[in-house]
Amino acid sequence: SPEAFLALCDGWCALDVTGDVRITEDTWPAADLTALSCLRSVSAGDGVGEGLLSLFDQPGVTSLASLHRLERLDGKLSVSDLPELTSLAGLEQLGPIGGLYLEGLPRVDDLSPLAGTRGARQVAVVPLPVRDLSPLAGHNTAALD
Repeated sequence: SPEAFLALCDGWCALDVTGDVRITEDTWPAADLTALSCLRSVSAGDGVGEGLLSLFDQPGVTSLASLHRLERLDGKLSVSDLPELTSLAGLEQLGPIGGLYLEGLPRVDDLSPLAGTRGARQVAVVPLPVRDLSPLAGHNTAALD
C-alpha cells in the first residue's frame, strides 16, 4: 500500500527495490506519488521481476517530481495514460534504463528530463506532442526515425 511504502521511506531516503514497481489506479488509488520520493533504483532479481517501473492509468497524477532520486532501472520505464501529467520533470537523475515506453500523455511536450537516460534496448514514444527526440540520443531509437 502507499502508506506502507511511505513508512519505509520516512527518514531513510535511498530505497532500492528488487522486482517491479507498478503504480496503477487499482494498486495505488491516490494520485499522490510522494511515497516514491525515496526510490533510488529498481533492479531485476532472481525470479522476482525485471526491474520495471510502470505508472499507468492514474488520471489525477500531474507531476513526477517525487521520482527525483530515481537513478537506475534494470527494466523498462513505462509511463502511460496519465492525462493530467504536464512534464517528465523529476526524472533528471535517471541514468541507465532497460527500455522506455511513453503513451497517453497528451500534455507532455518535452523529453529533456530524460536526457541523462541511456542504454534502452527498446524505445516507444506513442503519439505525444513531442517534436524534439534528441534527449533520447543515448538509446536504440531506430524505430522512431
